Amino acid sequence: MLPQASVHYSTLMLALSALAIVYGGLLALAQDDLKKLVAYSSISHMGFVTLGIFALNLHGLEGGILQMFNHGVTTGGLFLLVGLVYERTHTRSIADYGGLMKAAPVYTVILALFTLSSMALPGTNAFVGELLVLSGGFAASPAVSAAAVLGALLGAAYLLGMYRKVALGPPGAYAKFAISDVNARELAAILPLAILVLWVGFYPKPFLGIIDASVAHLLEQVHGRGGDHDCRCIVAVVDCEPARDRGDRRRLHSADCRATRAEGAGICPDLGFGRGGAGRRPGDPHARRRGAASLCRHVHR
Repeated sequence: MLPQASVHYSTLMLALSALAIVYGGLLALAQDDLKKLVAYSSISHMGFVTLGIFALNLHGLEGGILQMFNHGVTTGGLFLLVGLVYERTHTRSIADYGGLMKAAPVYTVILALFTLSSMALPGTNAFVGELLVLSGGFAASPAVSAAAVLGALLGAAYLLGMYRKVALGPPGAYAKFAISDVNARELAAILPLAILVLWVGFYPKPFLGIIDASVAHLLEQVHGRGGDHDCRCIVAVVDCEPARDRGDRRRLHSADCRATRAEGAGICPDLGFGRGGAGRRPGDPHARRRGAASLCRHVHR
């Protein structure tokens, strides 16, 4: 919607994205409440999304869009798992848990899968998204992306710490409750999300294929406005003098050229067709003489 503004403020948005990644990780690291830890981790994950989007390149945008989908799968699964254990114990304090592996082995195995997904471990969905985001981010701003890597390390710290306290070690205060493992109904709710975690992690091509066309179109809109970009020009030589029978006559010629910067709009230099043609907007209703009007279309290399 606002391609010029997106390019103009991209550096600021990249910096804010890195800040959100690190700040969200620090907030999650300080939490003792299981649900709040998952909630604050979402701030960090959304920072990766905006980092990819405002990198304004193919890998960044694809990673940002894919990471939005991954966030819904992984964080949705973690919230579901938190709700399952809260329903049994009526406490969300991480300190009240411990040794849950012995009481609910299936639950803790599923929790491990979603924890590793939230960490973006290779083989899980978030790894693909974050890898694309960081690839695009380093191309746009290496310093900002290096700060984002620090946020990813914080994610590993609070997620592994949470899993160690909840699933491993001696039993905590929860032991006074008769905790049962997940039942068939709960397993049916969580398994589709677990399948998506592994599917996107091992074979992301179908998901990336869905968004490829939209990303290419978006990049054409953004990078077709301003800056030096490779482009292909369709040069229209327009005769605007009124004709008696058939109206205006138009003859089209194709040529390769290099886009120049002119008030944020990518236009082609004068190709020598008539006079006054350089920089004229296509289809100018005020044109009253023979000239060359150039329309540049961004070509992705």
